[in-house]
Amino acid sequence: MDNPKISVIIPVYNGEQFIETAISSVINQTYTNYEIIVVNDGSVDNTREIVNKIALKNEKIKLINKENAGVSVARNIGMRETTGEYLTFLDADDKLECTALELMLKCIVSYDADICVAKVLPNISDDYTCLYTYEECIKLCIEDSPLIYACHGKLYKTQSLKDKNIEFPVGVQAHEDSYFVFNCFYNGLCMAWLNQELYWYNTEIANSLSRSSFSKKRFSIIDLAEKKRTLIKQKFPQFDSIVDNILIKAHMAFLGCFDIPSKYRYKEKTSLKYICKHKKNFIPATRYDKKLFFL
Repeated sequence: MDNPKISVIIPVYNGEQFIETAISSVINQTYTNYEIIVVNDGSVDNTREIVNKIALKNEKIKLINKENAGVSVARNIGMRETTGEYLTFLDADDKLECTALELMLKCIVSYDADICVAKVLPNISDDYTCLYTYEECIKLCIEDSPLIYACHGKLYKTQSLKDKNIEFPVGVQAHEDSYFVFNCFYNGLCMAWLNQELYWYNTEIANSLSRSSFSKKRFSIIDLAEKKRTLIKQKFPQFDSIVDNILIKAHMAFLGCFDIPSKYRYKEKTSLKYICKHKKNFIPATRYDKKLFFL
């Protein structure tokens, strides 16, 4: 397979301000055997018209319009529509480095891996090995490594996902993508690490979201962490001594919202109690982790 097709899945909701930039970052790739699957999740702005206009000039673009049901459903639909041997996810407000597809493909093929993970955050440490077994990846999940934060910045072998029926959890409104990545490793997929920045966040959008007001969506963070912890204890007893770190990090993320309404203050107290009780099991993955844990 000398020139495999790569499917780029772009879920979008009301993305008229940035969807063209995201699509252009794929069109301008040095690797040209790709398809772009844009899943319009019930946008009420001009997203549909903008994508249609671009698609008329590029037969590699496929637009799927659906009623609004959330990003997980949109990504799952995109995965089911892929015709590529490999696939990757691109958020509509982000963009890819022009060599992203070419370099991730070389990496995943060279190491015969199921997933290639490229550098997304510039402050990630450089001292990583190149290939991880699925057990090593589970340990990274427990540590909450930046490598497994999100589904994007990664190239996946399509058949590996299909063989294990791996999709995004529906009905979950926060950290659904990190659970997707965890599920990949839990089902035995291995990853290769590519130490190059190939995925670019829209930091303005990301920062505005991080400052957004409290939402009950944050409860999903703890719910998913508890599910991960249960699954790991059942299948990977060798990690019993460190697995509590998953819930510590989840409670820290929940407490990261400082405007928790009074009716949910009991949740705040529960999170604080859990962190204090299990503080000996805390494993910092970044410098920010240490600062947040201290606070």
